[in-house]
Amino acid sequence: MEKRGNDGEARPRWRREAAMEKQGCDGVARQRWRSEAVSKRTMEDPSLERIQRGQMGITILAMWIKHVSDSPKDIAAKQRMLDFHLGWFLDPLVYGDYPATMRNIVGSRLPLFTENDSKQLPVEDHPTTFSKYGSDYFKDISAKGVESTFPWDSRSLQRMLEYVKVKYKNPAVVIHENGHPAYGDNRNAQALNDTERIEYLQSYIGSLFLSIRNRSDVRGYFVWSFMDCFELVEGYRSHYGLYAVDFIDAKRKKYRRMSAKWFSYFLAKEKSRAGLSSY
Repeated sequence: MEKRGNDGEARPRWRREAAMEKQGCDGVARQRWRSEAVSKRTMEDPSLERIQRGQMGITILAMWIKHVSDSPKDIAAKQRMLDFHLGWFLDPLVYGDYPATMRNIVGSRLPLFTENDSKQLPVEDHPTTFSKYGSDYFKDISAKGVESTFPWDSRSLQRMLEYVKVKYKNPAVVIHENGHPAYGDNRNAQALNDTERIEYLQSYIGSLFLSIRNRSDVRGYFVWSFMDCFELVEGYRSHYGLYAVDFIDAKRKKYRRMSAKWFSYFLAKEKSRAGLSSY
């Protein structure tokens, strides 16, 4: 049975699941903020500093939000989405409270931080990791919610990192997931010659380099994923791996895609350029 929103319109399955995930996110995030504050105090303990030598951070699924037009309403809709998408988690870490937009819209349903929370937050020097895949175009349609599309645009990564740098005091950032899906039979020769994924990765890595040159504090980058796996939203329908996996085969036979060869070559070339003996 097709699920529908309050306005009676059908909702795509992945958006329904994302909405359910968001409903449970706030409680998890609040525990995460508290654990970051505790970990910060623990790691600053001089007696443990030499032992720990690590950091605790938070991972956020991050899409860059664009406005469909330059109308004031669409621009405001874009900022609302950024506040609900990124600000929900990053504002408390950096500024100690939710964005004012969320307070105004959600009202009393949005929990208040306890006095103890306020003393522990903000935690400004936390490392932040992002799972970044594409971008969304939003426009204001008032009571009916928002409409969006989901194209990929490598410039969106650069814009997102610039936004985070300026608004959230340039935290240390790791791109935890960045990848491009394929669909259908992943065992044939055409599926293994994944030139579109190569173009995607090449474009996004290039955008990442520009962000680093513009002084975004980027500490690392990971391709999603090393091999095909069960994806959170689409299960076995979407294939992100540099290596294809035959899930029909009992032994889960692996096949090397063209993107794996390209990425190996890219890493070897950069290692040689940097004069590194190993990663």
